[in-house]
Amino acid sequence: MSGEAKTAFFRRTKDTTKSNKELHEEFSKIILYSPVTRHMKFYGTRFNGHDGTISLYEYGDKSLPKWIQEDLRFKDTFEFSISLYESWSEDSELIYDKNNEGSFVSLVNKFAENNGLQYFEDGFSGNFYVKNDEDCFDQYKIKSNDKNLDKICELWLNDDLTEIIEIME
Repeated sequence: MSGEAKTAFFRRTKDTTKSNKELHEEFSKIILYSPVTRHMKFYGTRFNGHDGTISLYEYGDKSLPKWIQEDLRFKDTFEFSISLYESWSEDSELIYDKNNEGSFVSLVNKFAENNGLQYFEDGFSGNFYVKNDEDCFDQYKIKSNDKNLDKICELWLNDDLTEIIEIME
């Protein structure tokens, strides 16, 4: 049976006090004892030498595939990944329903808030496209050493791409 991964992408802030390993242990306990894994077809992962039911991928890990390294190219970023069988969609509210306190998204939001983390629900690759006046799309790529990265992250979380573009130009 095939499946897919669901990830939680974070960026540390000045308020984050625990190590990534400690955060990983805490997050694993939260998810493993939640409805997400009790009621869904959940299975552990083994990917590129990373063992565990919930994997931790960190900024700067050269053993990761290039596409994951690209997603984690910003300092202080990391992600947790869980693997779900394809039939998870039968219970998708356990993943995406923000009004369900036991859903993956709700648990991740609360975890981020409790640990001083920025949580990017759809990831933060720093690549995005914006429709221009000519009915085409302009591509923008935020550099990993951009001096405005903190501000850009806040704007990204507020879905304000217009202001990000102004900062970048």
